Amino acid sequence: RQLTAFAQFEPAVERNSLSRVVSENRYIGNDARINHQDVFVNFSGGVQFDILNRGTGRVYLKYQRINDFPLYDDPTWNTYVDWVPLPFIEWDLFYGGTTRFVSINGEVVIDLTNADRLSGTLRVLSSHNSSTEEQAPYVAPVFFMARYSHHFPIGLSTQVVAQLVGERRIGIRVWSTTRLNSYFLLDASAEYSVRKNISIFLRLNNIFDEHYSIWNRYQELPFSLLGGVSVKW
Repeated sequence: RQLTAFAQFEPAVERNSLSRVVSENRYIGNDARINHQDVFVNFSGGVQFDILNRGTGRVYLKYQRINDFPLYDDPTWNTYVDWVPLPFIEWDLFYGGTTRFVSINGEVVIDLTNADRLSGTLRVLSSHNSSTEEQAPYVAPVFFMARYSHHFPIGLSTQVVAQLVGERRIGIRVWSTTRLNSYFLLDASAEYSVRKNISIFLRLNNIFDEHYSIWNRYQELPFSLLGGVSVKW
């Protein structure tokens, strides 16, 4: 058995790009200004440990202070937005003050058997921006994900993923106090290897048909099923 304590301080500049911003929020306005993020305080410390000689885990505290952290603002603050069709609503992107993040994190990976693996991640986070005196918008204070996979000797692999995301503030303005509800997602998938380079797969997404939004006013996909054939060469 092994227990390891660790601490790390590593300031950095996180390079930003239009493609990165769009991948995070595809509803951002065309005139959005793209700034790099100055992570001038970036500290993490905690312990890493073995779990019954079958896996590892770690628990750690993370503290960050960031200049130019992107602050997305929901367009619903404007009274005329209800008259605008959804495809034409664009998010505003602002930069201001210093954004502080403090989080407690836990991660585990356990090989239950030679064919079964269980992993999980939990993050409880607090954020604050010195300019708005509010939480960072669209940053969840609670995030949890668990993943279980099993491999059958006949060439069949299965996986189940559960994810919980806490409620989030939608804007940076004083009167923008609306929050997006928390949501829970359950996905499952299976893949069968027919040959070395050919497999068939089936994916079930949002099994409980959860009604949720990542960005306000835009509902994400309901339950969906996807199947197909994968060929590699």
